[in-house]
Amino acid sequence: MFFTRGMLSFRRATDIRKIVGSGRMCLLIMSALIVFGGWLQPIGLPWPGPAMVWPSSLLIGSVFFFTLPAMFSLTSRNRLDRVIGEFSYPIYLWHITIWYFFQPRWFLVASIAAAAPLVVLVERPFERWRNKRLHAMTMKPESRAVVL
Repeated sequence: MFFTRGMLSFRRATDIRKIVGSGRMCLLIMSALIVFGGWLQPIGLPWPGPAMVWPSSLLIGSVFFFTLPAMFSLTSRNRLDRVIGEFSYPIYLWHITIWYFFQPRWFLVASIAAAAPLVVLVERPFERWRNKRLHAMTMKPESRAVVL
């Protein structure tokens, strides 16, 4: 749900930024949601079945949809935001496996440690290679160098 909402939000980012405006307010709203989000899940109620959708899930998805473009504009040049972005998908790939092997108190540390080699040894070198190829293809024909 969140990846789909993020993609749709990105496609409508210009319109959403006109409605929402302040990236700082969106960052504050998302911070509050992260800190207090557990309270949205009613205590003592069973998890929803396949045919049920929790109103809190719809609320969280809607908040993401309307806040992501403004927050991205606010933090797009921030180095910490870039590092978080680089690690988010590798952590997503590893987190379920890590959950089975580590205590909850070590979950975040172990997930980051498992994701780090993927970022450093695979993603960053691949990005450098891809950028070199793109740069070589956009240069003037007489000054192009073959990059393998």
